[in-house]
Amino acid sequence: MMMDDDNEIPLHSVKSLVRRLKNANGRLSRNTDVFSMDHSSTKDVEVMNNRYHNDYLQVDEIDDVTIHEQNEELSSSSTTPEDPIDYESDTNLCSMMSDDDHERNSYQPAQDPATDNAQSFLPDARQISIALALFRHRHSLSKSCINDLCELLRYLGVKGVPTDFRSIERNILQNQQNILQSKKYTVCSKCGNKGNIISKCENVKYNDCSRIRDVQEGEVRRNIAVQELIRDPRKKIVTLLLNSDGIVLKKLSRSIWVTCMIINELPRAVRFNINNIIICSISMGCSKPKKREFQSFIADWVYELRQLELGFHVSPPNSNKNFVKMYAYLIAATLDKPAQALLMNINDPVGFHSCVRCTIRGKYVQSGNGTIRVFIKSTEDDIENRSNVLYDKHIFILSKRKSKLKPNENDHACGQQGPCLLRDLSYFNVGQSCVADSLHNVYAGTFVSILS
Repeated sequence: MMMDDDNEIPLHSVKSLVRRLKNANGRLSRNTDVFSMDHSSTKDVEVMNNRYHNDYLQVDEIDDVTIHEQNEELSSSSTTPEDPIDYESDTNLCSMMSDDDHERNSYQPAQDPATDNAQSFLPDARQISIALALFRHRHSLSKSCINDLCELLRYLGVKGVPTDFRSIERNILQNQQNILQSKKYTVCSKCGNKGNIISKCENVKYNDCSRIRDVQEGEVRRNIAVQELIRDPRKKIVTLLLNSDGIVLKKLSRSIWVTCMIINELPRAVRFNINNIIICSISMGCSKPKKREFQSFIADWVYELRQLELGFHVSPPNSNKNFVKMYAYLIAATLDKPAQALLMNINDPVGFHSCVRCTIRGKYVQSGNGTIRVFIKSTEDDIENRSNVLYDKHIFILSKRKSKLKPNENDHACGQQGPCLLRDLSYFNVGQSCVADSLHNVYAGTFVSILS
């Protein structure tokens, strides 16, 4: 059968490629073989397959003829065993076998260098962990989602996949060198001495500079204890610390305001446990409560706190169910600036005379394209620290005021908008009992301005 040389397809390379695909070890090796295929030699795939099928049929016909002649020679040789054996038929058989059959018998699957390189560059556990961590960050996935993804990859047989998110963190952080070289020391607030002991100052001359380590060792608490023990040496007291703050739930369009108290005499390890916290009130609404509305909540606290000042009976755990009379006093409040304005009933933090500790008025300064109000103390200003005596004076001024202040009119009440009901408690000092708000005054105020 004659074929035109111009239309002839090199069947040898195509059949070799087919065998390589059959003997490939995995999907990566097969893909490498397919992409390494020379399209110019194969031409049209469909025509190649048809011609390969025709040539294969021709080879089968030749094989049938050869096997038939061989059987005839064997039968003739069996009838005449004394004749010498003729090897010519074997020679003819070998010569009639197609070159493709010789290639098929002599073909040995060779190792593909591309496959070897791909297998040698398989990612290890740490590289997979880094990829999964970046994938989680890119798509904002949860840890449980990454755990399920790791389980799926391990089920599919991917090697080196971590078991869960904790394994990913361990793989990434292992053998990490800390490039930050730092020293840790404590500075005494009174003498300025540096040391390594947190509980006390190491300076021998000022050995008891840092002996105040808790509220119980503070001057306010000690003065209250002395005054009450003078009245009754057997009197047992506890002091309370008030906290009030709010949060806005945007998804629910609700504002929650929680007020609670803690007992300062409890050990700090258990002082802030949920079972030891006294809940005063929980307010929920569409917005932050107004000052006038919040006074009704404060009135309820003050009433119950005055009852606690009169005394109550408790049974301590190690008292064999015996009751002991105790007296409780609110001595301080830890509030941020919005909560200070709400509970003290003074101007908001952006208004004049809004400092809860003193009567500084504040002034406008240029900031960018606008102005902001700052509170910078100068020698010319007549500034007083807020106290119960000054508060009573301001309330008297408010009682005589008949109309609202005009925008440029001086406020002689120093920002006091109404009564602070906490003033009715025995040891709560308006102004001095409010702890300074370091969050808004320092970290979100001065510190941000310095960095910018």
